[in-house]
Amino acid sequence: MIDPFTEVLQKIWELLESRADITDLVKIGNRGKLWEGNLKIASLGPEDDLSPSDLPLIIIEPIGGAMNPFATSTDGYAVQGYRIRMMDGNLLFTRFTFP
Repeated sequence: MIDPFTEVLQKIWELLESRADITDLVKIGNRGKLWEGNLKIASLGPEDDLSPSDLPLIIIEPIGGAMNPFATSTDGYAVQGYRIRMMDGNLLFTRFTFP
């Protein structure tokens, strides 16, 4: 059974991959799906020596959140944030990156 946060992460990927403008732009191997054991890709940054075949690159990272299982006497909450990182070898994103 999969945890709910990974399930949300997978659904975000499904949403991105349902768009032809994303799938035409980013090759399958350049989609950083971190639950597939591909943790090295998460540490990539603009300073890394990437070849043109490594770009464009998309990574969806789980980032900080909050948890309070006893927020009140009757409920609690868990919040998880996600960041979408895209590297295309250019320092400036334009409206052509995400039309």
